[in-house]
Amino acid sequence: GAFENTDTLVTAKVLMGYAIGLPAYVAVKIFSTAYWSQQDTMSPVKISIITTVINIALSLILIIPFGVAGIAIATGLVGWLQLGLLYRGLKTKTEITFDERFKKSLSKVALSSLIMAVVLLIGDKYIDFSDWSKILTLLALVLLGLISYGLSIITTKAVNIDEIKNYLPKKKQA
Repeated sequence: GAFENTDTLVTAKVLMGYAIGLPAYVAVKIFSTAYWSQQDTMSPVKISIITTVINIALSLILIIPFGVAGIAIATGLVGWLQLGLLYRGLKTKTEITFDERFKKSLSKVALSSLIMAVVLLIGDKYIDFSDWSKILTLLALVLLGLISYGLSIITTKAVNIDEIKNYLPKKKQA
């Protein structure tokens, strides 16, 4: 019973901050693997050290206006910086190439993440959650993020409906 409505709102803001960088961190894992496949383990480590220092500095700056959510926002934003640095380094490696579909999808996923973040910030600001239960408040924000991100990746054609269907479980034929 110690988790109050205000705690729910703070938690939602923290989740929104982390959501900003979620696609970037997924791509960081993929890009790091590309380095490792080339026997280059130092470049991702150096980039991680640089982005960790920047994350700490940005967290200290953003905690002032945003509170604990500032740490999450800094982490989300730094994820994109880390991805950019890894991508820039991979462009110099002739053994690794990115096709046009990948390049276009990456920017569309980034745009979709930004759209989702803006929708969640607006939703948090204008939807009055004070009368809702704690669970419904968090559920509403999660659904709002899911719907806005889903519509955005489909609208930008980062992913098409057929690709999404391929990931869904198939119905078993009787």
